[in-house]
Formats: sequence, C-alpha cells, structure tokens
Amino acid sequence: MWGSLPGKDLVLQLLVLLVMMAGPCYGQAKTSDSEFSLNIYTELMPPYQFIDEKDKITGINIELLRLILKQEGIDYQLQLTPWTRAYTAALSNQSGGVISTALTQSRLDKFKWVGPFPSSSDGVYLFRLAANKHIVINGFEDIKNYSLGYVRRGIYEEIFRSKGLTDQQLLGFASSNESYKMLFNGKIDLALGSDITVSDSLAMYGFAPDHAVKAFRIKDLGGNYLALNLQVPDAIVKRLNLRLKKIRQSHQATEIINKYSSMEKITWLQSNLLTQK
Repeated sequence: MWGSLPGKDLVLQLLVLLVMMAGPCYGQAKTSDSEFSLNIYTELMPPYQFIDEKDKITGINIELLRLILKQEGIDYQLQLTPWTRAYTAALSNQSGGVISTALTQSRLDKFKWVGPFPSSSDGVYLFRLAANKHIVINGFEDIKNYSLGYVRRGIYEEIFRSKGLTDQQLLGFASSNESYKMLFNGKIDLALGSDITVSDSLAMYGFAPDHAVKAFRIKDLGGNYLALNLQVPDAIVKRLNLRLKKIRQSHQATEIINKYSSMEKITWLQSNLLTQK
C-alpha cells in the first residue's frame, strides 16, 4: 500500500512525530497528594497570627497549622496580607487557603474546611475607649448613634447591615487591626473584637491594657477555621482534620497556646454546619 503513495518517508516521519507529541498526554498522572503544595493566606490578628521580631509569621493558629502540615508532610507557603485580599486569594487560587476564618452558612459551600482552630472563649464584643463613658450600647439601635469599624467582606458586616446599620455608621477596613488602631486613637467610636485580640493589639500599639473596654456583646459566629479552595484534594483535607483532632489534647497544643495566651482564654469552637451537610 505504501508503495503506491508518493513521499511515504515524509508521511511516516509525520506520523511518528504526532505520536511522540501525543504520547505524554496519554495516561498522564495527576499531581499526587505528596507533591501538592498549599498557598495559605492570613491577616494580622494577634495572638493567632502576627509577625514576630524576626519577621516570621507566627501565633497560636499559625504554629498549630505548621505542626499539622509538617506531620503530614505537606509543603506550603504562608503569606500575611489584609483580610479582604487573603479571602479573595483563597477563593481564586486552586491551592489556596485562608486562616483564621469563621465557618458560616454563606461561606460553607465556597471552601473545604479544616478545624476548628483555637478562638477566644470569651466571645466577641464591640469595644469603646474607656474614656468614652457616654457610649452606652444596649442593642443594635444604640449603635446607630456611633461610628463602628468593621472588616470588609467579614461575617459581621452582613449582620450589621441586616440590623439596619448603614455607611453612615459603618466604616470598612481591610483588617481587624486597622479598625483597632483607629479606635485606640479615637478616630472611631466602636470596633469589633475579643478580649484576647484587643488586649494583644493594645500591647502591640503601645497602649495601656485598660485603654479600651467592652461595650456590647455579639454572638460569636463560626469560630476559627482553615478554609481551603474547593480544588484542594479531599484526601489532604481529611488528613489535616484527622491530624488536628489528634493534637488538640496533646502537650504540644497546650504549649503553643500557653506560649501566646493561656488555656483558660481559649476554646475550640466547633461549627454545627459541618455535621448538617
């Protein structure tokens, strides 16, 4: 058959070339879990995440995260960035994740979840300056008389707006620490936080521990979790959850928590949304 075709050598060479080009695509293996590398983003939120004197990202949840990733042999990169950017990057990067973030109904199906990680046992409050004794908050209606700093794209923005608060009262920031700094310097009336985050931020910015006080308690929504992009393999998510569960009661976890805070101020707030899926 080939004898009747002109340029048969050229045809054969072309066929061989096509097979060689297509060959590697056949049965090409996907990246294994052991080769998968995570890109994890976080915001400044001491004592859970912050930069130490050696310019290293550290804190309670960062050390726990490093520990479980090391024990599971999973490669990773950490980047500290404003909250809004961290959240967006975790959504768009197929190997991305963000820590520490609350697990809420509106976020449930947007990520795969590892946790819970430690959060404050005292709950979440609106804080005011101690000197501003005229600020009295008994409900959301009272908040409408004051300026309130919140984190853009954070879970509490939805709550505040659902209660009738508008841009007249609400001032959006890229991170919790930006709103704390504005509060401590008297630029806004109220900021959202916990005992543990506000006290650490007061110390970081050089203010006395009693410079800011609680004004109103708000229900904590969702604790602290590692939210991973939906493209992260399920096997990795499962391994990290199992490893974190194992170390929760370990001396390693206790030492990490006591290094930055104390066991009495910390809880592992489990969201019931995962059990409802």
